[in-house]
Amino acid sequence: MIQNISPKRMDVDFKNRVPNGKDYVIVIEDSNVLIKKFEDETIGFLEIEELQECVKNIETKLMYLFAVDDAHYYLYTGKDKIMPNNKNCLINKRDLFANYNEEYGFIGLTASHINEWFLSNQYCGKCGQNMKADTEQRSMICTVCDLVKYPRLDPVVIVGIHDGDKILLTRAANSDYTRYALVAGFVEVGEALEDAVRREVMEEVGLKVKNITYYGSQPWGLTGGLLAGYFAELDGDSTVKLDLEELSEGTWFTKETMPEVYENEKSLTRTMMYDWYSRQ
Repeated sequence: MIQNISPKRMDVDFKNRVPNGKDYVIVIEDSNVLIKKFEDETIGFLEIEELQECVKNIETKLMYLFAVDDAHYYLYTGKDKIMPNNKNCLINKRDLFANYNEEYGFIGLTASHINEWFLSNQYCGKCGQNMKADTEQRSMICTVCDLVKYPRLDPVVIVGIHDGDKILLTRAANSDYTRYALVAGFVEVGEALEDAVRREVMEEVGLKVKNITYYGSQPWGLTGGLLAGYFAELDGDSTVKLDLEELSEGTWFTKETMPEVYENEKSLTRTMMYDWYSRQ
């Protein structure tokens, strides 16, 4: 999956570290990430020194993100727009994830997750005053009431429902994403992950499940989520009753009829679909 960038390793521990010109900077504009694109169609991220000419005192407008092996990454938090030029370009973060290797996608999505948290916590949700970035840990602190806000993770369950030699695939309603996927949904307050599996399956496709087994997890910076994947066996009637506000299709497939099957290690959903297919 996208987080598996071995032999490289991402160290997400926060560091109170002074940036230098050879460190990397992630610039995010709406849903786009600024990258360098080379003549051979490979890409890279910009070094801080490459932006020093267009952003005055850029070192004061950076937040530490993480390290990948010995390379350190910072988030650009300044208000000045950094315009693309003939040496770099903006790329949609979903395209970065989908079309380039796991390292670049993982860096871009994780940086985007932190950026969304940073932008959403400029003001205190308790007293309305300004928040500031802590220098000792990854948090935002209210300058008046000392409220502390850490990056938010939204837990999501993904469920591969199977019945003998069949698996249920769905399509989302009212979404630009039209490919087949598995049943998925956010975990509610006070809810265990397995209970979320049962509830989401019943709500979205009207089925009961049993023998719920954990498969794996994945950080998902596109939405700020932490995905937990499960397989579950159908318990009883296989008639699908769709929640049409959430799904446009829910169909049982065998290995022979299953569409869009290919090995893809970036997405937990695709990894689970291929894993079920390969075991039949």
